[in-house]
Amino acid sequence: MDADSIRARIRQMVAANALPCEEGKVWVGRGVGETCVACGQPIEPTETDFEVVFPSGETLRLHGQPCHSLWIEECAQPSPSTR
Repeated sequence: MDADSIRARIRQMVAANALPCEEGKVWVGRGVGETCVACGQPIEPTETDFEVVFPSGETLRLHGQPCHSLWIEECAQPSPSTR
């Protein structure tokens, strides 16, 4: 999946409240085959896995690049209602 498609998917998920935009504790390591919430693909052992744990206990797993970076960028954007 290319970066534009991932960005569009993230925007849709954020708008539908299916993907949170809040701060959490981030753990970084090698992938173990878990699914990336942003692109829907497995995070392979050769890839960087960003595990974001929110105060609520919810956990997200994202590829380091480009998925985590795109999620951070999209969450920094003002919501459509405030643009």
